Amino acid sequence: MSHPPKSVLMIAFHFPPMSVSSGYLRPFRFAQFLRADHEWQPQILTVDPAIYPRTDEKHDAWIKQNLSVERTTAIDTQKHLSFHGRYFEFMAVPDQWILWYPFALMRAYKMIRRQRPDIIWSTCPIATTNLVAATLSRFFSIPWVADFRDPMTLQNYPQGKMRWRVTRWVERITVNRARWLCFTAEYTRQQYVQRYDKLEQKSSVIPNGFDELDSMPDAQPATTDLLTLLHAGALFPDGRHPKTLFQALRSLLDENFALADRIRIKLRAAGHMIEYQAIVDSLGLSSQVELLPAASYTDVRKEMRAADGLLLFQGAVYDHAVPAKLYEYLVSMKPILGLITENGEVSAQFAKLGIPYKSEINSADSVKAMLIRFIKDHQRDEVYVVEERVVKMFSRRAQTNHLNDLLSSIIAEDPELSISE
Repeated sequence: MSHPPKSVLMIAFHFPPMSVSSGYLRPFRFAQFLRADHEWQPQILTVDPAIYPRTDEKHDAWIKQNLSVERTTAIDTQKHLSFHGRYFEFMAVPDQWILWYPFALMRAYKMIRRQRPDIIWSTCPIATTNLVAATLSRFFSIPWVADFRDPMTLQNYPQGKMRWRVTRWVERITVNRARWLCFTAEYTRQQYVQRYDKLEQKSSVIPNGFDELDSMPDAQPATTDLLTLLHAGALFPDGRHPKTLFQALRSLLDENFALADRIRIKLRAAGHMIEYQAIVDSLGLSSQVELLPAASYTDVRKEMRAADGLLLFQGAVYDHAVPAKLYEYLVSMKPILGLITENGEVSAQFAKLGIPYKSEINSADSVKAMLIRFIKDHQRDEVYVVEERVVKMFSRRAQTNHLNDLLSSIIAEDPELSISE
């Protein structure tokens, strides 16, 4: 006897054709693989793409053919309702997209009346998304899973007393009303468990992953006798400053350490180029360090595969998160060198993956020791690369398997997951 397909209403502010960051890929790939691999019928509630600063239509044809997507009006308070760039704070709480709330509710009401979903899934950091999901879940008595790509509130985030208080209120509503909460990092989950002890029994981690559908890229051999270390992406001075890396390299050069003169550091699209170039020049590293402009995603991936090592910067301000870059690096099948912190989530991930090349981001001596280990391993042709079988566990397809198990157990009314408010 055949069973009707399971249906999920997925509420995602960030969704293709958005292309500003990788955040849109999480809901998109979840929807794609829930449908393709697990016979779900996803219904997508999102916003009119006109509000995105940059779009890419590469997924449009597949979405049109395979997914039911409803796109609604969204008004940006900061952009559309400000006067000379100024507006009242109450007009943008919990975020500047609060006026999406009524439009989303009206459209969702029609969607649910047309096809009642078995479960609601929402993803933020846009807090208004959780308001929409919480309202629908309560009004229609449909179980709700809330997905946290980032923390909703931190000690000083979001800025502004009113915005912080309202966002924390939405956070409490989410914790109380959602049947289950998912996080992308265990560090963040533990922060929330300390804040809301009831979460210990109604939360789990589904990490971000890499966006390779079917195959792993081939690792490319070095084409020169140089030892190239690459970082691709923004480096913010408040938590991803490269100064200690420059200082460590300068120290190795001054000591005439073997192969140090062959190291070339490439920082692609790092930003803050004037500040970083001044440090490079003051240390006499202009022939060892290149600050490069942005490039296409395809070209950057090729550059990753041609590098000898990939650099990851993650200071204390980012301890709660694992950057998407880590997963992009993993699938490139090259050694990863981390300038991180002792207690952050990235350090925990390095330990799980067995990555030996890690250092304290604020200590030039620690970075220097890491570089020495990497150079010695390179000399012996023993550099550590995470095994392919382990890397495959972090594909978005593999992460969707975990989401399917969770959603299926909830709608089956697993007694272990039936947690009342």
